Amino acid sequence: MGGVNFPPILTGIICIDGSTGNVGPIDDVINILTHCDAEIDSSVCSSGVVHLSVPKFKKRFSFLTLDARDLNGVLDASKVCDSLIFLASAEGFDVQVIAYNTYPF
Repeated sequence: MGGVNFPPILTGIICIDGSTGNVGPIDDVINILTHCDAEIDSSVCSSGVVHLSVPKFKKRFSFLTLDARDLNGVLDASKVCDSLIFLASAEGFDVQVIAYNTYPF
C-alpha cells in the first residue's frame, strides 16, 4: 500500500477546533510533513491535494484537506480515504494541573 507500484496512501485532514474557515493548523501540519526530510518530493495539484513521495521508505502519500462544516463532503471523503486525521486546537481549553501529595492521609 502506497508503494512504488501501488496508489498512494490517501489521508484526509479535518480541523475540528470550531473556528470557521481555519486552515492554519492544517497548513502547519502539511508544512511540517513536507520539510521534515530533505529527500521528500512534494507537489500540490490544482484541487489542493498535496502529494508526498518518501524515497527512504519507498512510500507515497496524498493529503486531502476537508472542511469540517461540510458533513456530506467529510462523509464522502471518509469512504475513500485510507486514514483520517482530526486536528483539535488546545487553545481555549482550561487545563488544570492537580498536585497529589506523596504522603498517606
